[in-house]
Amino acid sequence: MEKLTSILLIAEGVESGTRILEKTIQLARRFGARVELLLGDSRDAEDFASLCSTRGYDEVVLSSVFRGAEPLNDVILRHAFERLPDLVVKAPAGGRAKCPSAFDRDDQQLAAACPVPLILMREHEWHSPVRVAAAVDISSDDSTLARSIVHTSGFLSLGLEGELDVLYSEREEVDEVLRMARVVKLARLMREFRVDGQKPRHLNGAPEDTLPPIAASGDYDILILGALTHHEGISALHANLTRRLVSAFDGDVVLVKEASKVSAEQSNVPLKARASL
Repeated sequence: MEKLTSILLIAEGVESGTRILEKTIQLARRFGARVELLLGDSRDAEDFASLCSTRGYDEVVLSSVFRGAEPLNDVILRHAFERLPDLVVKAPAGGRAKCPSAFDRDDQQLAAACPVPLILMREHEWHSPVRVAAAVDISSDDSTLARSIVHTSGFLSLGLEGELDVLYSEREEVDEVLRMARVVKLARLMREFRVDGQKPRHLNGAPEDTLPPIAASGDYDILILGALTHHEGISALHANLTRRLVSAFDGDVVLVKEASKVSAEQSNVPLKARASL
């Protein structure tokens, strides 16, 4: 993530949308970004316009509304590709279900197709300073996704003046040389993106065992993960872990894709195909 000058925020109602808007304004003002507020119901436009005027949310542009039979993801993706924001923010779709914390399939599909990082933002207030965690996997030879996660987490935590923990869970128990090589690899990656002042949090054990309790602990306000796509060759275990972490975490989740794949995979994909990835 190189910059944050524009945010696309989706609000699906005045009550829930108001709190999400408040937090998005906090984020936007840290970076000097503008906010396009996309409404789920055109009848909410007057209420949001009045709210923005009363509170002095001058960075908000209430320029678009959607309504009708078009799927929500199609609308979001169409605007994301047309407006090219740096970030998309919405409440988790699971909030409409019996299990509000669950990682809804609609959000999984949106994260997979979205050309920019997606924040699933809940209503909980951030601590001061904001506490950020980034979960990375550097066990494979391809560190492209880990690079994107570390880059994004460093960028956001610096702008928010927050505290950052980079979480890495090491499942290798025997090969000490391999373990040390991965420690060095992560340190080099953090140094590259200028987050070497923050200590990585190394965990011993399989990530599916060590990470969910941390996500559920309430220690962090923002959790940054790799977004699931069908183009990564991602294992079922990894996909299930991501779903478990999103569902266990009650703060804001940032879902990031590899920077090198965003334009190559998405630029020529028809809208409906993007939404079904």
